[in-house]
Amino acid sequence: MTRIIDFYFFALKVAIALLLAGMVVLVFGNVVLRYAFNQGITVSEELSRIFFVWVTFLGAVVAMREHGHLGVDTVIKRLPPLAARIAVLSGYALMLFATWLMISGSWAQTLINLHVGAPATGLSMGFFYGAGLAFGVPAFLILLADAFAIATGRIDVTTAELVRDSEDEMALDDLPEPVLGPFPSSAEDLVMTVTIFLGALLGPMALGVPIAFALIISGVALMLYLGLFDAQIVAQNVLNGADSFPLMAVPFFLLAGEVMNTGGLSRRIVALAMAMVGHVRGGLGFVAIFAACILSSLSGSAVADAAALGRCFCR
Repeated sequence: MTRIIDFYFFALKVAIALLLAGMVVLVFGNVVLRYAFNQGITVSEELSRIFFVWVTFLGAVVAMREHGHLGVDTVIKRLPPLAARIAVLSGYALMLFATWLMISGSWAQTLINLHVGAPATGLSMGFFYGAGLAFGVPAFLILLADAFAIATGRIDVTTAELVRDSEDEMALDDLPEPVLGPFPSSAEDLVMTVTIFLGALLGPMALGVPIAFALIISGVALMLYLGLFDAQIVAQNVLNGADSFPLMAVPFFLLAGEVMNTGGLSRRIVALAMAMVGHVRGGLGFVAIFAACILSSLSGSAVADAAALGRCFCR
């Protein structure tokens, strides 16, 4: 069973790498064609955005297994063992609820949009919303397995690292129209809204819930308070939030930083900075600033600078 699970996550990583490679080919190839030949790939932007959504949610599944999601465990570490276990299990119950909302909402949206084609590629929009299912089902099983291990004592919550510090018109017409609830109209309502939002955000985070899940939970809490709750809205907003062409720059910049590391450019820049200012008092800070200035002139991205130089300085 362990081998099957390991092979599944290995296949996920391969799929992520292939999707990222497809994004690079589509975007870079489209830029070259437009500037060099005054032509372009019609489906480039739409297809690369769909790939990016799948990369995001498949990567979230891998991070879920490796407990790589960003979160805060300061409160959990200070609690007695029994209280810490209860708090973590409460957080896992909230995460299971949020994941179930993603599964049910994504499934409904997949069925609704199964025969709706994307404007440029003609691909079924059900494939787009299927990314929510590809994330939700494995994540739900991972959370169940972790919760069982915590409840039975196989995972010690006081020492384990559970979080990492730091996406058919007729069918739509058949859906009931959402009834808008009472929006805040006074100072008391505004205070209540802010209190619910902060409580639903900070409370789960204190229980060790990753920030991504805490944001979903806070949104659900506000939807319940305003009378707008619908699992489809939750899934739709999460998936559409990742469907952003500018956001694709983030993995590209990270990839650029890794390429600079692999090729040795980052080490050479750090070596030059060391030779120039490394000898002065407090030289490490000057070296970091000097190297960042040089690299920023090449990449133009703070994310790429951090990805390229961070590993060099950590070593």
